[in-house]
Amino acid sequence: MLSSRVTKEKTDRPLSTWSLLEIQKPKQHSERKPDSTKSEPLPEELNCANYITNIPVEARPSEVFDYIHSGAVQALHMYPSTDRHVHEAAKLVFTEAKRAAHLVDQARGPFHCYMGDTRLYVSYNRNGSRAYEGPKTRVLIIEGPRELMTYEHWKESFNNACFYLLDRWSYQPCAQGDRMKMEFRFLSAGMAKACSDEIKSEHQEEDEHRVSVTSGRDVCDADYLEPWAAPKLFIF
Repeated sequence: MLSSRVTKEKTDRPLSTWSLLEIQKPKQHSERKPDSTKSEPLPEELNCANYITNIPVEARPSEVFDYIHSGAVQALHMYPSTDRHVHEAAKLVFTEAKRAAHLVDQARGPFHCYMGDTRLYVSYNRNGSRAYEGPKTRVLIIEGPRELMTYEHWKESFNNACFYLLDRWSYQPCAQGDRMKMEFRFLSAGMAKACSDEIKSEHQEEDEHRVSVTSGRDVCDADYLEPWAAPKLFIF
């Protein structure tokens, strides 16, 4: 049995990124001219993005992250099942190209990659993604007075910052008895950066709140595993 600390973690089940884009995307005229400026595919040695298929239906982003331990993740985009595709898919973007290469090699190896009992198929994402130039973490650690440290309070700040999706959030140990820490894991480093900037702008001057926000380490990182957590490895 996992430590009781795990039970404090909360996960969201938001709209998938793909669903939201479909809702917001304006109608396109049916007669579109071919794109003559279409770029060449990104070389694999520069491509940080994987495309994962055969994900079990209704799998949450947090469940996908639980099986990733190949490297820090820059972004995860989930694609729900459709009439044509009975399983879910995902675009997984690492902060380094070598991490994407490692996952492809693992999937092609003799033991493959599994999510539970389901085999996953991993390839390079067709369009590709270069190494991320911004903050290389999707994790925020917020510390402040106890009265401010609730999900509802910080959700309001996040809503003011950007459209965001959460992997999960949890309370963290804090040395000071009158203060608390919370960890928020977003689906992308860009979302984390926007929310961090919003919090910092709200608390620019030192006041009675004394709120601090720092970047946390991604537990998907290849050499990091929380001692109390379940293994975050693809099953061999």
